[in-house]
Amino acid sequence: MEKVKNNKEKTNTGKTKNKLKVEEVVDDAKKQAEYFKDEYGDVFAKIWVDNHFELMPVESKDFEYWLIKTVLESTKIIISKNMVNEVVRMINCHGRFYGATHRLFNRAGVDSDGVYWIDLANEDWEAVKIGENGWEVVKNSIPVYFRRYKHQKAQVEPSREGDVKLFDKFLNIKDEKQKLLLYVHLLTSFIPDIPHTILSLFGTQGSAKSTLSKMLRSLIDNSKISVFGEMNKKELIQTLNHNWVCYFDNVGTVRRDISNLLCSSVTGAGFTKRTLFTDEDDVICNFNRVIGVNGISNALTQPDIAERSILIETQAINPNDRQDEQKLWQDFESLKPRILGGAFDVLSQAMRIKPTLTNTGFRMADFALWGEAIAQAMGYSPGYFSEIYRENMDEVNRKVLDESEVGAAIVSFMKDRMKWEGTPTDFFKELTARALNIGLIVNENDRRWVQGANALSRKLNELKPTLYSAQLEVVDCKRKNSGRKIMLINKYNEEKNV
Repeated sequence: MEKVKNNKEKTNTGKTKNKLKVEEVVDDAKKQAEYFKDEYGDVFAKIWVDNHFELMPVESKDFEYWLIKTVLESTKIIISKNMVNEVVRMINCHGRFYGATHRLFNRAGVDSDGVYWIDLANEDWEAVKIGENGWEVVKNSIPVYFRRYKHQKAQVEPSREGDVKLFDKFLNIKDEKQKLLLYVHLLTSFIPDIPHTILSLFGTQGSAKSTLSKMLRSLIDNSKISVFGEMNKKELIQTLNHNWVCYFDNVGTVRRDISNLLCSSVTGAGFTKRTLFTDEDDVICNFNRVIGVNGISNALTQPDIAERSILIETQAINPNDRQDEQKLWQDFESLKPRILGGAFDVLSQAMRIKPTLTNTGFRMADFALWGEAIAQAMGYSPGYFSEIYRENMDEVNRKVLDESEVGAAIVSFMKDRMKWEGTPTDFFKELTARALNIGLIVNENDRRWVQGANALSRKLNELKPTLYSAQLEVVDCKRKNSGRKIMLINKYNEEKNV
């Protein structure tokens, strides 16, 4: 850094003091760092620190302290708070109008060549580069930019003697098919820019759901905050924006508004914090986050979020088989480098396999294709993952119908029918009678039940994909003379000619 020119002025006491001009500090700060803006227009500084580059938001305490330190080392002058504010304001202006634009990633990124990068969030700002030909740890020559947050912890360096299946030791899951689904969830969590499935872990008390959530978070996005508690809508956008992985612990039910928000968060929708009535100015957030919930029962019962989820059951642990928690985590941390190295080995191989695959027709198409590629890379036969994923989706949809009074009533209503056709009003009357008959509701005004034919039609549209998976097709028919009609077809009975 060039020494900043010192000017001196007389004080009232006759003494002299050093005076720096804002423009001089700004010019010198421009020489010490590269300034750019992210995709939302926020300005960052790329600074060389101790043989590596670091990124700092210009409007942050870290940058202010760096600025004060840099000037102090060069001039022996501590600049005032007012000068810091002026310098930051001018650099912000410079970066917004003249700086290049770079996208900032959170923990997982991808470059223009389709190579994946995982930020190790360590002091040397290293990242793991994952390509079709393998992976390596890289320092400085990293073509993607990562945003760091205070909660992030440094990740261990992955081992070349990797084996992702070492994670089996910590999985309290008996169903081998569900184990594979969990591994696919784990490995796809290192892939940015795809819609990620929402992991729903459920099981009895003492089945280590929370521990598994914490271990997954530690592997994917190591953090001082292992799991989150209450889903508060006011804070949820901030939580999702600052965390690549968000696992929510001991969730009972998920409200519709939260469910809709989570659906958007895994598929790349954009939000502004102002829409949640915070005190901040508009802040745009756009992300494909990795999300999971755990609870005693499946909390993802809204049809839209259920379509985006995978359901995995943890088993109760025999008291005689319980391990000391400290020893358990020591074992996990000792194997973590090998688990991560093995995960990156599989992901690299899956990158070679995926281009040879074709779409399998799932709603979560990217997850299904990556799942098939990862399963084959792990040694499973072609088509096996698609089979178990479809089975899991069927189980998810059955649980959605079981949790919905309308869904359960429709299943019962169509059980012995091949087809039913009529007006929305007729359907409301007949379905209400069936719901009363089988004890789903106590009376027509039961708050759990839809109030009127229009409400039933909206619910029917919401349940269409779930009902279709149960081989019940809903068709809206319009007749010139008789108005709107609804047709329900039982595909199973139609095939059996019942």
